[in-house]
Amino acid sequence: NFILQAEICQRLFDRDPDRAAEELQNLKTAASVTFQKVRDFIFDLRPMMLDDLGVASTVRTYAKSFQQKNDIEVSEDIAGEDRRLETHREVLIFRSIQELMVQARDYASPAHIDIKLDLTSDPIRIVVEDDGRGFDPTPIFEAEEGAHLDGRGEALLTLKEKMELIGGKIAIESSEAEGTTVRLEIPAGE
Repeated sequence: NFILQAEICQRLFDRDPDRAAEELQNLKTAASVTFQKVRDFIFDLRPMMLDDLGVASTVRTYAKSFQQKNDIEVSEDIAGEDRRLETHREVLIFRSIQELMVQARDYASPAHIDIKLDLTSDPIRIVVEDDGRGFDPTPIFEAEEGAHLDGRGEALLTLKEKMELIGGKIAIESSEAEGTTVRLEIPAGE
């Protein structure tokens, strides 16, 4: 609790200035970590730069941040940098890429994730490929309503359902030895 730590520092200044300085440094560190977590949380909820700079810049920024935080090499190849789409489509594109990267990190332990985003086409094409542990994607495409899948399967099933709702497509190729490639097609809607 920041307030409690600040009160402790205040009391220590008269009695033990060295310890007060140490506690103050601890408070600064804790505040810095907390504020970074809040910024990350806000970005994860709705990256404001998506509105200002578009999906291409937002994906690039997220990829760099993801690489730094997770020690996973991320490369991105984006065509159609300047193209803007309806806000809900840009959010869907960004969230889909974000989810695929998080799923790869959490379940595949990859050394590298490669993102390809083609904004020049209709449909918009997204490919997210990792070199981690693959899996059998068959249950995702054969799952009946209410079926139980593991965390990765649930997330990919949800993504598949989103694609179906908007008239998009999803294809998943995966093998234990070669990682996973997910291809998405999202109608541009223009």
